[in-house]
Amino acid sequence: MLIHFLLIFDAFLGKALSMLGFAWFVYPLCRGIATVPRHERERAGNTKRLALMALVPLLVVPRAVSAAPSDGDGPIVEAVKQRLSLAERLTLGTPLYIVVEEQMLYVPPPRRLRRIAAEVAKAPEHPDRDRLEVWQRRLRGEGERIRHEIWVADNETIRLANTYPEPGHFSDQASGKDGVWMLGPTRLMTAEAGTLSRSMAGGIVDGIFNHLFYGSARGLARSGGLRVEVISREGRTATVALKADGKPTILWTLEHRPGQGWTLVRSTYDDDARSMLGDEATALIEYEGDEQVPGTDLSLPKTVSLYANDGQPSRRYTLVHAEVVSEAEVEDLAAIPSADRPDPIRGWAGQASTPMLVAPASPEQSSRKPGRAYPKPSPRGAGTVMLFSILVVSAVCLTGVVVLLKRRAG
Repeated sequence: MLIHFLLIFDAFLGKALSMLGFAWFVYPLCRGIATVPRHERERAGNTKRLALMALVPLLVVPRAVSAAPSDGDGPIVEAVKQRLSLAERLTLGTPLYIVVEEQMLYVPPPRRLRRIAAEVAKAPEHPDRDRLEVWQRRLRGEGERIRHEIWVADNETIRLANTYPEPGHFSDQASGKDGVWMLGPTRLMTAEAGTLSRSMAGGIVDGIFNHLFYGSARGLARSGGLRVEVISREGRTATVALKADGKPTILWTLEHRPGQGWTLVRSTYDDDARSMLGDEATALIEYEGDEQVPGTDLSLPKTVSLYANDGQPSRRYTLVHAEVVSEAEVEDLAAIPSADRPDPIRGWAGQASTPMLVAPASPEQSSRKPGRAYPKPSPRGAGTVMLFSILVVSAVCLTGVVVLLKRRAG
């Protein structure tokens, strides 16, 4: 009852103020007109009428411009659920080719950085020495940049090409019909189809899409029992709580934009969840700009900025390109390279293929342009052979120990 009364009072007050403002302007004007001779009043009449007509919208338009859509919370909840409806699938609804540049930005706050620097100076073997060097490079504007090229048709057909700034450095992961594989400058590693499910490629793509499109809520949406609650709304901005039993609550801020509807602009956690995060964990994501994927109703943000729980910038994703591709193209790029069918991106022809036991090295510039000359990888070095030998010997020794313990137990 009280809320209903306040709403009526607000409407009445707004109209009353508008009428008072109009009277404040019109009264002196009319009074001045009354003292002017009739022929001058008639001559000036048209001008004053035009002036009054131009001023009337000023009394009304500000209230109309600031007014929020009056269609209730339903469209907000529907927009959130629609965005999360694709969470069960790795793809965003159609086979896509997406290029995203990722920049690593995190540096601790100044006081913590000075403390760590002082500790490292006293202890040459300090565990944070390497991290301190990375942070100092980032302060000089030399933050790491990774170019991710993603081809994804479905949960099991993926190609991810990661290219690093250093010449010749890349690390690619893929999952296709004939198996899961990883490729670096000097080696190709393979595993049978289904052995590692979506494997590294799926995991990395999942993480990128979670930040780029799902506002950290992909896992929450997959958990089942998702509840969407509009907790505040002011003008064209709304804050929504995403909840599921046993999961941290995520808060989304959305803006209503002409022609786009309710659009995600910010994602964070509630206070209880943030209190459980470490200083360097991602706690806030901000979205800027929109780019429509041609031929779809899918819109992706141009820039995604991540912030750590201590408030420091953490990383930034920049959307370079997005387009719809065919499933056949993704399947071709996800197929394991061989001597008969070199990899279309890196030019690898299947030399020195090994079982997938260790992580790959790193990348070089990737491209879909046909006819590009790709540098040939150098032969495998002795270091890789040594590492492989050590792993094999360790496995044999461990098996022997297990067998011996079983015999003694028997």
